[in-house]
Amino acid sequence: GMVMHRENGPNPDTKEEWLADVLADVEDAVIGIDGRLFSARQVNELEQFCFSNGFRLATDFAPADRVWTDRPARPAGKAMVHDIKYAGESVESKLERIEACIEIQQADAMLVAALDCIAWALNLRGTDVAFTPVVTSFLYISEPETVLFIDPDKVTDEVARHLKASGVKVKNYDDVEKYLGKIRENVSVLVDPDEVNDRLASAIASKIFAKNPIAMLKGVKNEVEIEGFRRAMERDGA
Repeated sequence: GMVMHRENGPNPDTKEEWLADVLADVEDAVIGIDGRLFSARQVNELEQFCFSNGFRLATDFAPADRVWTDRPARPAGKAMVHDIKYAGESVESKLERIEACIEIQQADAMLVAALDCIAWALNLRGTDVAFTPVVTSFLYISEPETVLFIDPDKVTDEVARHLKASGVKVKNYDDVEKYLGKIRENVSVLVDPDEVNDRLASAIASKIFAKNPIAMLKGVKNEVEIEGFRRAMERDGA
């Protein structure tokens, strides 16, 4: 890549303006990105920009995989069951309500990438992100089967029993792309374009782009959750 020193004028406001500037005189320019690090919407916008400027976009550029040799492993903290006495609603009930929302969008299934929504839907908690009790995972929800993609080491016996009792299958975290690629074309999968990365969205044959409905469900607190808030406020105040 070239670094251009701009003698005059302000810096460009957007990466697109900068790219158009830097690549103005480059023939057959190819812009490479790692599709795992951009949402489906971001890649769509970048594709439109490239098309109108005569650039080509490659979404499989992943230099970190080769260059970053001492990369730390994914967080390996165990998942934990968030007891029904704190959650106030069973996983089965939540999944039923989510499936009803999926149906309203005229989809057959949904891929969930937002970790807070996965934690809520499956009554799970974890230690993978500082100050946020979530578990690194992906969740595929459909009537025939609901599958949690997670590192097997994170699944304790208790979590395994909890998921099995809730009718949730467990598969390896790294198998999610392969699994999505095998879904038949007559199954339409709801995908939130702001939450799902482009690599996974692209693996799905037929998708419906729509807002993740779980965020709204999760936002409406039940009596048990409201009581939990009050308890937390009392302890915090004390």
